[in-house]
Amino acid sequence: FSDNIIYGRGWLNSTDTILQELDNLLARASELATAQSSDTATADTRVGAAAEVNEIYEHILGLANSKYGNKYMFGGTITQTAPFEDVAGVAQYQGNDDTFSIKIGKTDTVQISLPGSEVFTNPSGSVFTALSNLEQALRNNDQSAISASLTDIEAASLVISNNLASIGARENRLDYTETRLKTAITNTTEQMSEVEDLDYAEAILY
Repeated sequence: FSDNIIYGRGWLNSTDTILQELDNLLARASELATAQSSDTATADTRVGAAAEVNEIYEHILGLANSKYGNKYMFGGTITQTAPFEDVAGVAQYQGNDDTFSIKIGKTDTVQISLPGSEVFTNPSGSVFTALSNLEQALRNNDQSAISASLTDIEAASLVISNNLASIGARENRLDYTETRLKTAITNTTEQMSEVEDLDYAEAILY
């Protein structure tokens, strides 16, 4: 099961890195929304901020279509086609809601995948919807809508934080299982060595 654990850790580590970057990008979007919802912001500054939000959106779209090896990471069990496609400025999910796991013991498995519907378009906080709404509010120079978009961004950030916690727990489980396997292998090796070194003439009791 060691190979499975190595593969699973690599996948989870990559997911963790992507989610951390996503969290940072949402934090930047929140900063922009906060600054541009103030009375000192102007139509020009909001247009400039909208351009940056669009860049954040495009960056996150790229993250959503990340691969690990030859598999797309966020398409559920659909791993050979990009899970997200931008259609007229709207990110559409092409994957499914299924997950897959790896076997780390005779009866133990760990889920390593996160479908994009749980991360990027979660009904509790959709990353793409929040960013699209913010960009539109900025371009419309709509101060109240810009302010309202902060709630959507916070909800999306909470979804990411919850997924990061879940990924961290799975990484810890793999670490624990790997340590346990190494200990078992070491103990078995030592026991075999003791058997090989045993003086059978002295060990036999009459």
